[in-house]
Amino acid sequence: MKKLKLILPMLAFIMAIGMSFAFVNATDENYYASGFVEIDGDPYPVEVDCDNPSSLTCKVNIQGLPNNPYTITDSSGNPLLNGTVAPQTIPDPR
Repeated sequence: MKKLKLILPMLAFIMAIGMSFAFVNATDENYYASGFVEIDGDPYPVEVDCDNPSSLTCKVNIQGLPNNPYTITDSSGNPLLNGTVAPQTIPDPR
């Protein structure tokens, strides 16, 4: 019991130091939207920079594929907003 009284405060202190490095700063500068692109009827997950305050849908051009630009949707199939006039170009997510 005597050792437990000594070890527990030290363990709590070490855990507090370790957990201080576990959190990441999520600011508008590094915001990426996680969404889906439908290619040939199948949804593929993508992460794109869609943080512009607008009512435009977020779209991307996929390298090597026809029918560009593709619309980014959420998991329910609704298009993500905050897009730009010029779609971002990304590699093929398949």
